[in-house]
Amino acid sequence: MSFLTPKVVQRLSKEIADLHKNPIEGITLSQNLDDLSEIQATITGPTGTPYEGGLFTIKLVLSEEFPAKPPKGYFTTKIFHPNVAREGDICVNTLKRDWVSSLGLRHVFLVIRCLMIEPNPDSALNADAGRLIQDNFEAFSEKARMFTSIHARPAPSPANTLCPTPQKSSGSQADNKTLSPTGSPSEVLFTTEDSSKENINVNNLASASTQSVKKTTTGLKASALLTKKSAVTKVNAKNDAAKKKALNRL
Repeated sequence: MSFLTPKVVQRLSKEIADLHKNPIEGITLSQNLDDLSEIQATITGPTGTPYEGGLFTIKLVLSEEFPAKPPKGYFTTKIFHPNVAREGDICVNTLKRDWVSSLGLRHVFLVIRCLMIEPNPDSALNADAGRLIQDNFEAFSEKARMFTSIHARPAPSPANTLCPTPQKSSGSQADNKTLSPTGSPSEVLFTTEDSSKENINVNNLASASTQSVKKTTTGLKASALLTKKSAVTKVNAKNDAAKKKALNRL
Protein backbone atom coordinates (compact mmCIF):
# COMPACT_ATOMS: atom_id res chain seq x y z
CA MET A 1 0.00 0.00 0.00
CA SER A 2 1.37 3.41 -1.01
CA PHE A 3 0.97 6.50 1.12
CA LEU A 4 -1.35 8.97 -0.59
CA THR A 5 -1.79 12.53 0.58
CA PRO A 6 -5.25 13.65 1.78
CA LYS A 7 -5.55 15.84 -1.32
CA VAL A 8 -4.91 12.88 -3.62
CA VAL A 9 -7.31 10.68 -1.65
CA GLN A 10 -10.01 13.33 -1.98
CA ARG A 11 -9.42 13.54 -5.73
CA LEU A 12 -9.56 9.74 -6.16
CA SER A 13 -12.72 9.50 -4.07
CA LYS A 14 -14.46 11.99 -6.35
CA GLU A 15 -13.27 10.18 -9.49
CA ILE A 16 -14.39 6.80 -8.17
CA ALA A 17 -17.79 8.21 -7.17
CA ASP A 18 -18.16 9.66 -10.68
CA LEU A 19 -17.25 6.30 -12.30
CA HIS A 20 -19.92 4.58 -10.21
CA LYS A 21 -22.50 7.24 -11.06
CA ASN A 22 -21.56 7.50 -14.75
CA PRO A 23 -19.92 4.16 -15.63
CA ILE A 24 -17.93 3.59 -18.80
CA GLU A 25 -19.56 1.18 -21.23
CA GLY A 26 -18.05 -2.27 -20.81
CA ILE A 27 -16.11 -1.39 -17.63
CA THR A 28 -17.17 -2.21 -14.07
CA LEU A 29 -15.26 -0.74 -11.15
CA SER A 30 -14.55 -2.95 -8.12
CA GLN A 31 -12.65 -0.68 -5.78
CA ASN A 32 -11.21 -1.70 -2.42
CA LEU A 33 -12.01 1.33 -0.27
CA ASP A 34 -9.43 0.22 2.30
CA ASP A 35 -6.64 0.79 -0.23
CA LEU A 36 -7.20 3.59 -2.74
CA SER A 37 -3.71 3.09 -4.16
CA GLU A 38 -4.95 0.00 -6.07
CA ILE A 39 -7.88 0.57 -8.42
CA GLN A 40 -9.48 -2.60 -9.81
CA ALA A 41 -11.94 -3.01 -12.66
CA THR A 42 -13.43 -5.60 -15.00
CA ILE A 43 -13.49 -5.00 -18.77
CA THR A 44 -15.93 -6.80 -21.05
CA GLY A 45 -14.18 -7.88 -24.24
CA PRO A 46 -15.20 -5.41 -27.00
CA THR A 47 -17.53 -6.74 -29.68
CA GLY A 48 -15.84 -7.65 -32.95
CA THR A 49 -12.46 -8.35 -31.34
CA PRO A 50 -10.80 -11.67 -30.41
CA TYR A 51 -11.61 -10.77 -26.80
CA GLU A 52 -15.37 -10.66 -27.32
CA GLY A 53 -17.29 -12.70 -24.78
CA GLY A 54 -14.59 -12.55 -22.13
CA LEU A 55 -14.32 -10.74 -18.81
CA PHE A 56 -10.87 -9.32 -18.08
CA THR A 57 -9.76 -8.05 -14.68
CA ILE A 58 -7.28 -5.18 -14.58
CA LYS A 59 -5.74 -3.05 -11.85
CA LEU A 60 -4.03 0.31 -11.60
CA VAL A 61 -1.36 0.66 -8.92
CA LEU A 62 -0.64 4.21 -7.72
CA SER A 63 2.71 5.16 -6.22
CA GLU A 64 3.34 7.75 -3.52
CA GLU A 65 4.32 10.19 -6.29
CA PHE A 66 0.89 10.05 -7.96
CA PRO A 67 -0.36 12.14 -9.74
CA ALA A 68 3.07 13.47 -10.70
CA LYS A 69 3.87 9.98 -11.98
CA PRO A 70 1.39 7.73 -13.81
CA PRO A 71 -0.10 4.60 -12.26
CA LYS A 72 1.11 1.19 -13.40
CA GLY A 73 -1.47 -0.90 -15.23
CA TYR A 74 -1.80 -4.69 -15.14
CA PHE A 75 -4.06 -7.34 -16.62
CA THR A 76 -4.63 -9.90 -13.88
CA THR A 77 -6.51 -12.06 -16.40
CA LYS A 78 -4.25 -13.78 -18.93
CA ILE A 79 -4.58 -12.21 -22.36
CA PHE A 80 -2.75 -12.64 -25.67
CA HIS A 81 -2.10 -9.05 -26.71
CA PRO A 82 1.01 -7.33 -28.15
CA ASN A 83 0.85 -4.50 -25.58
CA VAL A 84 0.42 -6.75 -22.54
CA ALA A 85 3.40 -8.65 -21.16
CA ARG A 86 3.11 -12.28 -20.11
CA GLU A 87 3.18 -11.07 -16.49
CA GLY A 88 0.27 -8.71 -17.22
CA ASP A 89 2.09 -5.33 -17.48
CA ILE A 90 0.32 -2.91 -19.83
CA CYS A 91 2.39 -0.86 -22.27
CA VAL A 92 0.54 2.28 -23.37
CA ASN A 93 1.88 5.81 -23.86
CA THR A 94 -0.77 7.27 -21.57
CA LEU A 95 0.87 5.39 -18.68
CA LYS A 96 4.36 6.50 -19.76
CA ARG A 97 5.67 9.52 -21.67
CA ASP A 98 2.22 11.00 -22.52
CA TRP A 99 1.10 11.12 -18.89
CA VAL A 100 0.13 14.45 -17.35
CA SER A 101 -1.06 14.91 -13.78
CA SER A 102 -4.43 16.28 -14.89
CA LEU A 103 -5.42 12.97 -16.51
CA GLY A 104 -7.88 10.95 -14.48
CA LEU A 105 -8.91 7.32 -14.00
CA ARG A 106 -11.68 7.58 -16.61
CA HIS A 107 -9.17 8.50 -19.32
CA VAL A 108 -6.84 5.64 -18.35
CA PHE A 109 -9.62 3.03 -18.43
CA LEU A 110 -10.86 4.30 -21.81
CA VAL A 111 -7.35 4.09 -23.29
CA ILE A 112 -6.89 0.50 -22.05
CA ARG A 113 -10.23 -0.55 -23.54
CA CYS A 114 -9.34 1.14 -26.85
CA LEU A 115 -6.05 -0.76 -26.78
CA MET A 116 -8.06 -4.01 -26.83
CA ILE A 117 -9.83 -2.78 -29.96
CA GLU A 118 -6.74 -1.44 -31.75
CA PRO A 119 -3.46 -3.01 -30.53
CA ASN A 120 -0.19 -1.24 -31.27
CA PRO A 121 2.42 -3.80 -32.37
CA ASP A 122 5.08 -1.09 -32.72
CA SER A 123 5.48 -0.94 -28.91
CA ALA A 124 4.96 -4.59 -28.13
CA LEU A 125 5.70 -6.08 -24.71
CA ASN A 126 4.69 -9.52 -25.99
CA ALA A 127 7.03 -10.07 -28.92
CA ASP A 128 5.20 -13.20 -30.16
CA ALA A 129 1.84 -11.41 -30.26
CA GLY A 130 3.40 -8.33 -31.86
CA ARG A 131 5.08 -10.35 -34.62
CA LEU A 132 2.03 -12.56 -35.25
CA ILE A 133 -0.41 -9.69 -35.54
CA GLN A 134 1.75 -8.14 -38.28
CA ASP A 135 2.55 -11.35 -40.17
CA ASN A 136 -0.71 -13.25 -39.89
CA PHE A 137 -3.63 -11.42 -38.32
CA GLU A 138 -5.97 -14.44 -38.63
CA ALA A 139 -3.53 -16.63 -36.71
CA PHE A 140 -3.17 -13.91 -34.07
CA SER A 141 -6.95 -13.61 -33.72
CA GLU A 142 -7.32 -17.37 -33.39
CA LYS A 143 -4.75 -17.55 -30.59
CA ALA A 144 -6.22 -14.50 -28.83
CA ARG A 145 -9.68 -16.10 -28.98
CA MET A 146 -8.26 -19.30 -27.54
CA PHE A 147 -6.78 -17.37 -24.58
CA THR A 148 -10.13 -15.62 -24.11
CA SER A 149 -12.09 -18.88 -24.08
CA ILE A 150 -9.70 -20.47 -21.57
CA HIS A 151 -8.91 -17.63 -19.18
CA ALA A 152 -11.56 -14.93 -19.62
CA ARG A 153 -14.85 -16.76 -20.11
CA PRO A 154 -17.48 -15.28 -17.76
CA ALA A 155 -19.03 -17.50 -15.09
CA PRO A 156 -22.67 -18.70 -15.43
CA SER A 157 -25.28 -16.21 -14.30
CA PRO A 158 -26.41 -16.74 -10.67
CA ALA A 159 -30.00 -16.33 -11.85
CA ASN A 160 -29.62 -19.54 -13.87
CA THR A 161 -27.72 -21.59 -11.30
CA LEU A 162 -29.99 -20.72 -8.37
CA CYS A 163 -33.29 -21.45 -10.06
CA PRO A 164 -35.30 -23.68 -7.68
CA THR A 165 -36.56 -27.08 -8.84
CA PRO A 166 -40.36 -27.45 -8.52
CA GLN A 167 -41.38 -29.88 -5.75
CA LYS A 168 -44.31 -32.30 -6.00
CA SER A 169 -47.06 -31.91 -3.42
CA SER A 170 -47.42 -34.83 -1.01
CA GLY A 171 -50.79 -33.67 0.35
CA SER A 172 -49.36 -32.47 3.65
CA GLN A 173 -48.95 -28.80 4.47
CA ALA A 174 -45.67 -29.50 6.26
CA ASP A 175 -44.26 -31.21 3.15
CA ASN A 176 -45.41 -28.53 0.75
CA LYS A 177 -42.16 -26.53 0.79
CA THR A 178 -39.77 -25.39 -1.89
CA LEU A 179 -36.37 -23.73 -1.91
CA SER A 180 -36.21 -19.98 -2.39
CA PRO A 181 -33.45 -18.54 -4.63
CA THR A 182 -31.33 -18.09 -1.50
CA GLY A 183 -31.57 -21.78 -0.66
CA SER A 184 -33.73 -21.34 2.47
CA PRO A 185 -37.06 -23.20 2.77
CA SER A 186 -40.18 -21.16 2.29
CA GLU A 187 -43.84 -22.19 2.33
CA VAL A 188 -45.48 -22.61 -1.06
CA LEU A 189 -48.23 -20.18 -1.84
CA PHE A 190 -51.05 -22.74 -1.75
CA THR A 191 -51.30 -26.01 0.19
CA THR A 192 -53.60 -28.90 -0.73
CA GLU A 193 -56.07 -27.77 1.93
CA ASP A 194 -56.01 -24.23 0.54
CA SER A 195 -56.59 -25.65 -2.93
CA SER A 196 -59.66 -27.55 -1.71
CA LYS A 197 -61.01 -24.39 -0.09
CA GLU A 198 -60.34 -22.54 -3.32
CA ASN A 199 -62.35 -25.14 -5.27
CA ILE A 200 -65.23 -24.88 -2.76
CA ASN A 201 -65.21 -21.10 -3.09
CA VAL A 202 -65.24 -21.37 -6.86
CA ASN A 203 -68.19 -23.79 -6.74
CA ASN A 204 -70.06 -21.49 -4.38
CA LEU A 205 -69.43 -18.56 -6.67
CA ALA A 206 -70.62 -20.57 -9.67
CA SER A 207 -73.79 -21.62 -7.82
CA ALA A 208 -74.48 -18.06 -6.68
CA SER A 209 -73.93 -16.83 -10.20
CA THR A 210 -76.39 -19.40 -11.60
CA GLN A 211 -79.03 -18.42 -9.02
CA SER A 212 -78.49 -14.77 -9.84
CA VAL A 213 -79.03 -15.47 -13.54
CA LYS A 214 -82.23 -17.39 -12.78
CA LYS A 215 -83.53 -14.55 -10.64
CA THR A 216 -82.71 -12.02 -13.33
CA THR A 217 -84.43 -14.12 -16.00
CA THR A 218 -87.54 -14.54 -13.82
CA GLY A 219 -87.62 -10.81 -13.18
CA LEU A 220 -87.35 -10.05 -16.88
CA LYS A 221 -90.22 -12.46 -17.67
CA ALA A 222 -92.42 -10.86 -15.01
CA SER A 223 -91.60 -7.41 -16.33
CA ALA A 224 -92.49 -8.50 -19.86
CA LEU A 225 -95.87 -9.89 -18.71
CA LEU A 226 -96.70 -6.65 -16.91
CA THR A 227 -95.80 -4.64 -19.99
CA LYS A 228 -97.96 -6.89 -22.15
CA LYS A 229 -100.95 -6.61 -19.76
CA SER A 230 -100.57 -2.84 -19.69
CA ALA A 231 -100.57 -2.69 -23.47
CA VAL A 232 -103.69 -4.89 -23.72
CA THR A 233 -105.50 -2.76 -21.14
CA LYS A 234 -104.75 0.42 -23.11
CA VAL A 235 -106.04 -1.17 -26.34
CA ASN A 236 -109.27 -2.34 -24.67
CA ALA A 237 -109.81 1.13 -23.21
CA LYS A 238 -109.46 2.70 -26.65
CA ASN A 239 -111.90 0.19 -28.15
CA ASP A 240 -114.51 0.91 -25.40
CA ALA A 241 -114.19 4.65 -26.00
CA ALA A 242 -114.69 4.19 -29.72
CA LYS A 243 -117.82 2.08 -29.15
CA LYS A 244 -119.32 4.72 -26.86
CA LYS A 245 -118.81 7.49 -29.47
CA ALA A 246 -120.44 5.32 -32.12
CA LEU A 247 -123.53 4.69 -29.93
CA ASN A 248 -123.87 8.40 -29.16
CA ARG A 249 -123.95 9.23 -32.89
CA LEU A 250 -126.82 6.81 -33.39
